[in-house]
Amino acid sequence: MQYFKLKLLHLIPVFFIVTFASFMMLNLLPGDLVDAILLDEESAPPTEEDRLALAKELNLDKPVIVRYALWLGNMLTGDLGRSYVTSQPVTEALWQRIPISLELMVMSQILAILISVPLGVMSGYYANSTFDRTISTGAFGLLAIPVFIAGTMLIWVFAIMLGWLPSSGHWAMEEDFWRNIEGFILPALTIGLVEVPVLMRVLRTDIITTLQEDYIALAKSKGMTTSYIMFHHALRPSSFSYVTLLGLQLGNLITGSIVVETLFSIPGVGQLLINSVDNRDEIMVQGVITFVALVYVGMNLAVDLMYAVLDPRVARRA
Repeated sequence: MQYFKLKLLHLIPVFFIVTFASFMMLNLLPGDLVDAILLDEESAPPTEEDRLALAKELNLDKPVIVRYALWLGNMLTGDLGRSYVTSQPVTEALWQRIPISLELMVMSQILAILISVPLGVMSGYYANSTFDRTISTGAFGLLAIPVFIAGTMLIWVFAIMLGWLPSSGHWAMEEDFWRNIEGFILPALTIGLVEVPVLMRVLRTDIITTLQEDYIALAKSKGMTTSYIMFHHALRPSSFSYVTLLGLQLGNLITGSIVVETLFSIPGVGQLLINSVDNRDEIMVQGVITFVALVYVGMNLAVDLMYAVLDPRVARRA
């Protein structure tokens, strides 16, 4: 419990720094937000009285640091404000889209793990073999492909040429479960495949190191099977860097989901962010960034706790 509290205390300042920095940068954007809102709502040029009234209503007449303090106070009570464009509560918009983005991220991580763990273990066991060199070459080639290119290629092959999977759109799980899963396969595979090369290479390196330990030689001398040694004695101590990288890859995962949701027309948090930036909906953008910061802090905390599970000595040293 003490280990958990210590890690949480380290991550809380990160959250506040990110939200403060994003709030300040959003207010450095060129143009006048009040004019932009009024011009969208009215065909006639806004009067000075209209501008002052709207600025006061949205607290835009106050200094930036005061507005951040007001926003922070409301945020701590669960109120992230209302969209400047649609007047929809930011919290409501997020709750509508979080399940969609969460499903995409979970599926992409599951696919990345299912592909990278077997390949990493086998490459480490057969290090410098033809199999290892072939897999490593393919991994480096895959690493050079941007997310949007990978997504476009998958659409072309599996949606257009073969017609196996839909190229875009989203179906709610409660309406059609299998169509929902089908709609997420290509987007999840797009993000997952980009993560696989790095995860696989890190696991391969640690497996090679672990296989040189004395206890592995002892297990072999006792007649244990190769598969038993690899997955019961070698994989767990080789997983520290892998688990760390899963947490660090969160930034790429979120960035990838933004691109992929736009490419595949998935109405998730990433698409909400893109639309809000296009409409200069600052309060909605700030809400999305706050959500992303919370997810990032939570994932890093989960990685630290996973360390303690994999090796209890980590918690005792904290």
